[in-house]
Amino acid sequence: MHDTTATTTETDQPTCPSHKRRPGEPVWCPDCRDDLATMVWRLPGQRDRLLAAADGQATRGAVGRAGTRVDPPSPSPEFDQADEMDTVLSEWASAWLDHLGSTEVRGRTTGWAARVLGDTRRGDVWAWHQAADLGRAVRILAGGARRLLGGSVDTVDLMPLQAPCPGCHLITLVREDGGDRITCTRCPRVVPVKEYEGIVARLLGTAGVAA
Repeated sequence: MHDTTATTTETDQPTCPSHKRRPGEPVWCPDCRDDLATMVWRLPGQRDRLLAAADGQATRGAVGRAGTRVDPPSPSPEFDQADEMDTVLSEWASAWLDHLGSTEVRGRTTGWAARVLGDTRRGDVWAWHQAADLGRAVRILAGGARRLLGGSVDTVDLMPLQAPCPGCHLITLVREDGGDRITCTRCPRVVPVKEYEGIVARLLGTAGVAA
């Protein structure tokens, strides 16, 4: 991973590629950081929708667990974009773990990478010296998905849920409107629908006993 992050002569610190920043501040300004964190969080769902839109069940079935490209290349641009998301984002997540000195087993999927990059307990990835290039890569991936999926990328509503996250125990779970993906906005936990329904049932049962 090459470091092409722009720096200022005065501070030798990475500069926000989109807005001016004061010396000592993180690479990206607060608005950009929020936007990029949201983009990363949405990439796994976009990758899944790209595969669903790809032409041919046989082509989709040729993608292994590592998310590597088949030979010859897929005739489907949606498949190719999903494959690119797996490869690029997982490389960035692995580089971030290398920077942290983590011995965690590396994954090769967009979902794994998004959980790693979005886990604020590990550290602030957007203050990393590679964050400018990471942010550009995330924007390119999101832009590619947007072109292929049309307005569906930007019109997905996030519905807040009332049951606590089983990972961090905060009321921070959200679900894409019309989808089955339930994630936490504060920790990397992804909650299957069946598990969430069980949590709700237990809470309702507890409330009934208390009443």
